[in-house]
Amino acid sequence: MKTAIFTWLFLLPLQIYASGYDSRHSEDLTQNTQRIESSAQAIDLGSTELIASAEPTDRSANFQAIAVSQEKDIQRLKSQLAHKNHEIYTQELDQWKSKTATLIFFVGMLVFALLYIRSKRTDDHQEPLTYSTLYPEQK
Repeated sequence: MKTAIFTWLFLLPLQIYASGYDSRHSEDLTQNTQRIESSAQAIDLGSTELIASAEPTDRSANFQAIAVSQEKDIQRLKSQLAHKNHEIYTQELDQWKSKTATLIFFVGMLVFALLYIRSKRTDDHQEPLTYSTLYPEQK
């Protein structure tokens, strides 16, 4: 039973480290990046259509309106990207903390197991002390 427990405790950190980087986080990152890129492309296409449809006399007024709307869209996309990057870094920090805690637990269990085995070996090599209640002078 003890062997099974020690084996399980030995293999537990290996299972956790073997899982690696959670694929959901990388999929979310790629989806968000694709969504931001597609919205940026849509903004570019929309502005191109606006410029093409504008009359030559109203071009200067349209350019200013287009520039202002694009700046707002760019600022919005930058803030969304910064927010997503912050979420990703937070998730990576949490993952690092859990891996570090698992490693500390694993090393502690190894030390405990080694000390336990060492104490059992030293107990086996010592000659047993018997105290007799019938003969108190004997040890």
